[in-house]
Formats: sequence, C-alpha cells, structure tokens
Amino acid sequence: MSSKITTPPSQPNEASWSLAGNNPSNVDTQEDQSNCMQTIVQWLRSEENPLILKIAAVTFASSAAIGIGLLTGHVVLVSSVLAIPILIWAVDENAIVERVELARQRVLRSFQLMQDAVGGVAVFNQYPILNIGNRMGHTGYLDFLTPQDLTRSVMRGTDLAGRPFISLKLRSSRPEDRSRGAEFVVTFFQRYKEEGRWVYGTSDRRNLFGDVIGDEDRAAIRQIVVTRNHPHFTLV
Repeated sequence: MSSKITTPPSQPNEASWSLAGNNPSNVDTQEDQSNCMQTIVQWLRSEENPLILKIAAVTFASSAAIGIGLLTGHVVLVSSVLAIPILIWAVDENAIVERVELARQRVLRSFQLMQDAVGGVAVFNQYPILNIGNRMGHTGYLDFLTPQDLTRSVMRGTDLAGRPFISLKLRSSRPEDRSRGAEFVVTFFQRYKEEGRWVYGTSDRRNLFGDVIGDEDRAAIRQIVVTRNHPHFTLV
C-alpha cells in the first residue's frame, strides 16, 4: 500500500509576523519600492562611482523609460517615476543648505563693510532712521531722495523690499556739478536681498562711484563721513 506524503504548509517566519502585526506577509510592496528608490539615489550620489558611469546609466534608463512609455501609452507617467531619483540626485540637500549659508554670510559681510565705511556698527546704529514708506525708483534704485527729504546729513533705513540703505546729504565742489546745484543726496543700498552687492542712487549726479560699491568706493565714503577730508564731497 502506497502512502501519500503531504507537505505541511509553510509557516511565516518571525520577521513576517512582526512586520505585519501578527499577520503574515511575505512581500511588502511599498517598502520594496521605497528601498529601491533609496538604493538608486544612494548609487547616484556615491562618490565612488564615476560620473561618466552615472551619466551613461541615467541616459540608458531615460531611453528605456521613454520606450516603455511609448509602448504603454503612458510616457509622462513612466518618465516621472524615473525622474524622481534623478531629481533627488541633482538636488543635493547639503549643497543647497551650504549655498544658502554662503549667500547669507556674503550679505552680512557686505553690510558690515558698509557699516565700517560710515564709522562702524556702533556709530551706524546711532544714525537716525529715514522712513521712505512705499517710495521706490522706477528701476528699483533709491535715486529719488532730495536734500529736503533728509533731516540729518547721514541717515539709514530699509525700503519697501526690505533692503538696507544709507543716505548722505552732500555738497559737491566738482566743476561739472555747478549747473546742478551744490547740494544733493546719494543713497547706498543693497541691490538685491539675496546678494551682497551694494550700489548707489542719486537723482541728478553721475559718475560718483563704481557700478558696484567696492573697496575704493568704501574708502571714499569713509573720507566723506569719518575723516571728512574728501577732495570733492562734504556732508551738509
């Protein structure tokens, strides 16, 4: 008499029980997809893998995804799934944070240099504040202030866009300024909030300083405001 051998049903291991909350599960599809995505990103970001190899892999995968999308009629969907790890690779969070911090330090440093040019941080903080409200030049420059707008020879403030500025009420001894009147206002301000570049604006004067305020310009500002020995400009 032949005996029939029956194989007992396989039992789930402890891992499958625990992962499913005492409900056996052999495959966690979502977790596998997540791990696969993380593996792709880690491989793309790894410094051990040559860049040429990464480019070749991305090119091949992109071509394959487009081909699959054309065959299935879902080009956008298939391509977007491939684009996720590529975008994560390209957008390195650490690099972004580092660039933002460098930009912030650049803005702070440029502001400190301008403060030093007018006497230092402590002196700068003692200058009266000029409230210009919503006023703004046509091209974003602070070039509309007149001597009547300033109650003191040196004033500071912040414009509508949140950009710090320093205004000086000056008298010029340059021959080319005689036809425009002796007194005028020049305003130094941070051109863009995200950058460290400072420029100047004035209503009726030209060629006072460089297009972007540099070391020589700051030295000239210091001559005007601090040492009071500039050859052409004096505070009013």
